[in-house]
Amino acid sequence: MTHIQRQYFLASLPAALVGLWSLGDGVRSQAAEGADVLQLSLINSLQMSSESAGGVLVAAALGASFFLPLLLTVSITSRAWAEIFARARGRSIDEGWFLSAWLYVLLLPATLPLHYAALGFSFGAVFGCYVFGGTGRYVVNPTLLGVAFISISYPDLFAQNHWLPGSDVLASWTLVATEGIEAAASGGTSWAALFLGTEIGALGTSSALAALLGASYLIARRVASAGIVVGALIGLAIAGTLFGEIPSLWHLVLGNFAFVLAFIATDRTTQPRTTAGCWAYGALFGFLIVVLRTADPARPEATVSALLLASLCVPLIDHIASSTVPGARTPQDVGRE
Repeated sequence: MTHIQRQYFLASLPAALVGLWSLGDGVRSQAAEGADVLQLSLINSLQMSSESAGGVLVAAALGASFFLPLLLTVSITSRAWAEIFARARGRSIDEGWFLSAWLYVLLLPATLPLHYAALGFSFGAVFGCYVFGGTGRYVVNPTLLGVAFISISYPDLFAQNHWLPGSDVLASWTLVATEGIEAAASGGTSWAALFLGTEIGALGTSSALAALLGASYLIARRVASAGIVVGALIGLAIAGTLFGEIPSLWHLVLGNFAFVLAFIATDRTTQPRTTAGCWAYGALFGFLIVVLRTADPARPEATVSALLLASLCVPLIDHIASSTVPGARTPQDVGRE
């Protein structure tokens, strides 16, 4: 991995670790109500109490038992495609193969079958990355494209109640969208709980706090654009004020928004090349999140669609910014790898 890719990996580690714990804890809670989960019966043989420090490790191990097979499968797939295109073009192996696999898996439901995970990643890698020349040359983030492909082609795999193994419990954003904030909060789905790390959803998106800390780290290391992150929060706040019944702060902690904002939207390859463009791009992404969630309450998780639309607008955003904003033609090319 390059220096920038390593920074993204390190920044996303806290979100991944909290996600593994949250997944394992959720599965264990559902198993206590009668759900049958093979991994849990094996881990319970360790006879660790859920109230002890060992219980945290059991929850993390249980989460890892779902995460690691997906990561291994997608990593092998990613490496294979990198090898194929490297040999076909007589180049060295694309250095972004592991980071793409890592971020892709963190956006998947734990219940996704392995062959579907490989299929979705293959589509994103081939048609989103390698046909354009590899890392640093694509138009939309290949990780995002892979998730979009598999969720649109096989929507049942991303159904509202397919996020927690061994259970038909609804994803947190679906619960809030269908039953309202007060009803969700009375059932234990509070804003603080979602912010800290009990989101029921994709593997790495359970904690908005962990994702925002990762974004702060990337900004402090001058790897990610602060304009994109702050602009997205502003766009989210404006749209939340104008549309819908769900407050902006709830949109922040629901679904994949915080994770995608921190680690996908800030991709230097797909972001605008102007400072003003980065602010506009972030604001458009945040604004579209609320609009799409409000327009389609049946499928309120609209992060992937919103970022795809915003990414396709990047050339137009840069053109307008460079034409109207003084000094906006200065490119942000440092670290575009």
